[in-house]
Amino acid sequence: MYAAVSTFTLKPGASWEELNRVAPQQAALIKSQPGCQWIAIVKISEDKFVLMQTWDTEQHLEDARTATMGKGTAQLGDVLLSRESVQGEVIAS
Repeated sequence: MYAAVSTFTLKPGASWEELNRVAPQQAALIKSQPGCQWIAIVKISEDKFVLMQTWDTEQHLEDARTATMGKGTAQLGDVLLSRESVQGEVIAS
């Protein structure tokens, strides 16, 4: 099993309205990819949210990234300041 975690920072003063519109669409797109086990989008502060995902295999994760990369961030337009991502093999759950 593989996991990916991405932290997104919104620009100062950005509205959560746009994120609340885009998040369900992006979650559905990711869930529809082969090998997706679980996904959550979590608001962690007034200007940050985290996207967490688990996948059956590393190949599923890579294929999903290719298929979905940029679709959600493109919809967020001017409100997104940055994104940091990590991924790796799950060693315990």
